Order: sequence, then C-alpha cells, then structure tokens
Amino acid sequence: MIVVLFLIIQVPFKHIIMDLLGELQISAMGHEYIPFILDCHLLPRGSYPPKSHILHYGPSVKAKTVKPFVDVTVRGGHKVVLKCEANQNGATAKWLKNNKKVSEIPNVTITQNNKKLILTIKQDRRSDRGTYTCEVSGEKVMDIAPQVISTLQHQEVCIGAKITLSCEVDKSGATATWKKDGETLSQNERIKMCQRDRIFTLTIEKAKLADGGVYSIDCVKKHIGSVQCSARVTIKEEFDKPWRTFGGSKQDEVQEVKRMFEELCSLRPKEVPLRILVHGPPGAGKSSFINSIDSIFKGFISSGALADGIGGKSFTTRYRTFQFQRDEDWMPFVICDTKGLEEKGGMDTEVITKILQGHVKDKYKFHSDSTPSDQDRDYNPNPSLTDKVHCLVSVVPANTISLIEDDVFKKMRAIREAASDMGIPQVVIMTKVDDVCPLVKDDLKKIYRSAKVKEKIEVCHNALGVPMCFIYPVKNYHEENSLNPEVNHMLLDAVNSIMKLANDYMNALLSSFTG
Repeated sequence: MIVVLFLIIQVPFKHIIMDLLGELQISAMGHEYIPFILDCHLLPRGSYPPKSHILHYGPSVKAKTVKPFVDVTVRGGHKVVLKCEANQNGATAKWLKNNKKVSEIPNVTITQNNKKLILTIKQDRRSDRGTYTCEVSGEKVMDIAPQVISTLQHQEVCIGAKITLSCEVDKSGATATWKKDGETLSQNERIKMCQRDRIFTLTIEKAKLADGGVYSIDCVKKHIGSVQCSARVTIKEEFDKPWRTFGGSKQDEVQEVKRMFEELCSLRPKEVPLRILVHGPPGAGKSSFINSIDSIFKGFISSGALADGIGGKSFTTRYRTFQFQRDEDWMPFVICDTKGLEEKGGMDTEVITKILQGHVKDKYKFHSDSTPSDQDRDYNPNPSLTDKVHCLVSVVPANTISLIEDDVFKKMRAIREAASDMGIPQVVIMTKVDDVCPLVKDDLKKIYRSAKVKEKIEVCHNALGVPMCFIYPVKNYHEENSLNPEVNHMLLDAVNSIMKLANDYMNALLSSFTG
C-alpha cells in the first residue's frame, strides 16, 4: 500500500487538514501529522496503485481510527511526526520524499511499533518541505480458518466392535466439539475423545445399535474461524459369523431336533421329578413357554397352561405344577408356573422363596397381602428332596425388556440371591425374540447372527447378572397351528440345558445327604 501525504512547512502554519486519494485523511494533532486509514486494502508485495484510486486485491479490512481530527498550529523548528498505521502486524514500510527514498539521518528517524509506521523529523526546516509517501507492503492480513486435511470416513461395524473416527486439520491450536445426530457428545466409560496436535480422534468401545447415526466434528481456532466434517456410522444387524452354534441345513435341523428330543427323553435322574420353577413379569411368556414344551412332547400345539396374550396384570393366580407326557410315558421333570412379578403388588419375593424351599403345594392360591405359612392347608412343612426346586428359570420378554420397571428387576435379583444361597442353578429364557429383529422373524436360523438379539441378551445380563451363556433366546408357539423344527430346536436347546443343571444339583443334594 502507498500512503502519500504532503508536508508543508511554513510559519505560522494553521488548521491544516488534507484529503488524499479519497481513502486517506491527514489530521494534525499538536505537532504530529497522523494519517487515518479509513479503508485499507492489502496489496501484494511490490505492487503500487496510481494516485487516483486504490486497487483491491483480496478481502478488504476495516482499520480503526487512531485519533480524532482537531485543529492545530505548527511553527517551524519543532518536531514533526508522520504516522501510518497498517492493517497487520509485521508490515514493512518504505518512506519517500518527492519520490526519493528517505534515509535515516540525524534529523530524521524511521521506526515501527506493531502496526504503526512512524517517520520523525526532530526539527522541521524549509528543506523538509515536500511530498512524503509511505509504501506499505506485507503478506495477507487475515489468518484463515483451519482446513480439513483428513476427513471423517463413513463406517459400517458389527455390534460389539470398536468405532474409531479421526480427523486432521492443517493448523495447530484448534479445539474440537464432537456431535452425534446434532447432539453434543460427552466422554464416558465407552466414549473417549483425544487430540494429538492437529489430529482429533473419537473412539467408542463395544458398539451398540444405538451408536448408529451421523457423527460430526467442529474444529475451531479462536478468533479465526471453524471447519466441520461428518460421517455416518452404521451398525450391522447381522454378524458375519454366528456367536453361538445353531442349525444347519433343513435336513440337519430335523436330525438335531430328533437327537435333542431323544436325549431329553432318556434323562434318568436318581430322584424324580426334577422340579423347575419359572418366574418373571406379567406377559413375559411363562405359560406360553410351558405350553410350547408340552406341544413338542405331544406333537401338536397345546395350551395346558392357559396363557394370557397381553401383559400388564398377571393372568396366573395359582401355583401350578405341569407334567409332560410322551406317548404313554411321563417325563422325569415338572415345570412350575407362578404369578407374575409386578412393580406394585403381584408376587411377593417371600412367596417365591417358600416355593424354592418346597413349602408350597400345587394349586396354592396367591394372595397379595399374605405369604404361605404352616397355618395354610397348601403349606408343606416337611418338603422332600423332590418338592424343592432344582433350577430357577427367569422368563423375560426381549421386545419390552427395556420397559420393565427397575422395581421388578429388583424383585427378580432378590429371588436370584435367595436361590444362590441355596445353591440352586439359574437360567434365563428370553422370549419374543422374533419381535425385536426382522432378520430373525424372516429366518429363525439367523437368531445367533442377530445383533439386536445379542444386544437384548446383554441388557438382560446387566439387569439380572446371569451369565450370557445361560440366557437362551427362544420363540414360543403363539400364532402357529403346527410345529416348526426351528422353534423346537430353540426350545429343546434351552430345556436340555435346564435339565442338565437341575440333575447336577439333584446329584449334589443326594451326595450331601449320603456323604
């Protein structure tokens, strides 16, 4: 930039105000002549505009006024200071007088203070009269906002995998804010954010289905600007490999179901029957689970344990014991059904404890305000080994597990603790898995490839504390009017495991009595 001013020395010298180039005004204050840059434009180094106008190169920058205009009286022999303020620090100036370079001599000094470029005449003389020009040059004034060098990449990951998003900008000193679907993210046990100089990284451990969405990062350099980029993360609903072995070809499926059925029928406990107790919230599918097992043994859809199709209030009002028959033979186990556990009212945990201990007889009617006692006719004061429960089965619905009140889970955990104190093994049956995953609804063989089913099992594991290997996802018979090998496979897999645990517990009890 070229700033030109005319310095006229005369005695007396009053009220001098000059306008130069239409863009610059000179004001005298005391003995100082101060140029005010009203609209300053940066020019490339070595470029000089004509005196008639200002050339525009790049963005304009408004400069602030240094001092206001005032009248002044100047007399010869006094100090004169010419000031030109640039629009950036580090600008350089070349001072000219009558188009000739001004050199520093004892009477003239040239200094610079940040943006201020100053020429000082210690004692003005007639020889100092002339046209003074200040040529200002420098690099681009404005610092630009950070730019993205390496952007976020779209990702598709399996549930349980690690999500890593990384972004690199071209400037140090920037800060970042991470968002998911427009909501600011915060760090926790799974979500970590880190910065290494210009590289920003977001990591999410053990991805959940809820982690899918659009992630964005806003990189900001204070007082300069910001840059954003985003990427979509998709959580796959189907694993590449099953997380449990299940099924095969249709022929293999039929053979496996037959094998499991024969294994169950060949069970010969030392004491019979093995007693299995099912419990859980209303509508979880306890009675439907019992009916489904009965259907497998009968070879057709059965409804021996009347089931309510809608949850809310418990449909079961009495303690019921169900036996299972294959042809003419009775199976060596029974499954006992109970009233549903409700947030308020419903089954009391003390009643369940009495059942576990074998003190409650079949067909006992549940009362919300009392527990079985030795005064009741349905109370068993001296339970035998086979009156006691040998395996506790918690039944929870996959499609509404997230809606179950914590008070219900507290009751279920209290019952589990009571069973654990007695050494009773425990299993969870997770019903209605086809309602949480379209993949499974279309093909039951994909139950152990489903990310949604596994996520529900993890929720159940966290809520009840039962190891995941003892949580069995099943589909009860509900709308079908004939048996399905895949449904049978899921149910028999669960029942076989339950009976093995119950038989082991029975043997342990017998050993403790005889030992």
